[in-house]
Amino acid sequence: MFDRAAAFAIAAMLIAVSLPARAQTIDFNHVVSVVGSQATTSQIMAKEALLVALNVQRGGTQIQSLDGWHRLFDRTLTGLREGDDILGLPAAATPEIAADLDVAASHWQSFGPAFREGVSTGSLSAEQVSTIATHSVGLMQVLEAVAMKYAEESNRNRLTSMLLNAQLEAIHGTLLSQRMATEYLLIAYGHEAEASRTALAGSIAEFDTVLRNLTSGNLERRLLPPPNDRIREELVRAMRTWEDEFRPIIRRALDDGSPPADDAAGMVAANDMLLEHMNTLTSLYVGL
Repeated sequence: MFDRAAAFAIAAMLIAVSLPARAQTIDFNHVVSVVGSQATTSQIMAKEALLVALNVQRGGTQIQSLDGWHRLFDRTLTGLREGDDILGLPAAATPEIAADLDVAASHWQSFGPAFREGVSTGSLSAEQVSTIATHSVGLMQVLEAVAMKYAEESNRNRLTSMLLNAQLEAIHGTLLSQRMATEYLLIAYGHEAEASRTALAGSIAEFDTVLRNLTSGNLERRLLPPPNDRIREELVRAMRTWEDEFRPIIRRALDDGSPPADDAAGMVAANDMLLEHMNTLTSLYVGL
């Protein structure tokens, strides 16, 4: 299960890598997809680091896979700022985007070493957990801001803009799925449990809204209902996993107090299924 989820998360970053990085026109769908995948991966890495801190086993290839995530995230973040022909990334399109990516790099300078050292040794100190908790949020927020700024830079017609909005909404739901897992694990670990519980309640409500927007549309946000049966079917699968598997588990962290660390394995299994559906959904929107 771990390797499959990792493959889906990383694959989203590598869509259309053959596109030339210095083309006169930017493929905004591709760049937005990569930035969104970076935001999601920041939350996946935080989640996996906390599983290490809680001594939850994920399989024999865990350390190697996490090290690969670290290296790919580092290269992609640099590519978004400076350009990368292999990843099909242009240099930052505007000074404002460049400044945001510099902020992201600053968060990564703290997050990256704490993550890599913790997973390589198989244990994390309370200080490393605190560093990861703080800077994973900073990374997520600034990378989402970058994705939105690229969307604003896109010179597309109204219909295509609506499709790009749906792509952004799906990306936001994907990273929220991983943020909720991280918040649950922070509660289980005991790191700022009350603040994490408040954040989790907000994330649950926000994820409900994302699924509702994608399913029914939201004209105020320029979101249309699913444009084809394949997307509609994947949304149904995501909704079922959310309502029947994942949400009941994480709700217990709100209703019953701090969850025992032993419950983390069940939460992760349900979260992996949700991540798979959300990655597929995002890829379907990217492919339109």
